[in-house]
Amino acid sequence: MDVHGTQPGSAEMPLPDSLRKYFWDCRFEQLSWYKYRRFISERILQYGDDATLTVHDG
Repeated sequence: MDVHGTQPGSAEMPLPDSLRKYFWDCRFEQLSWYKYRRFISERILQYGDDATLTVHDG
């Protein structure tokens, strides 16, 4: 579990704060990976850099 009390990789787990800059036009706290995974993926692929696309394990 993380500091939010959610399991890593769960649908309720908040997005990392490092992604906030890619969602300047959204209410970042309300983005849900489960509900908006396609939008989130497209946005990161469109605007992200190599570091953003790197997988982090925790």
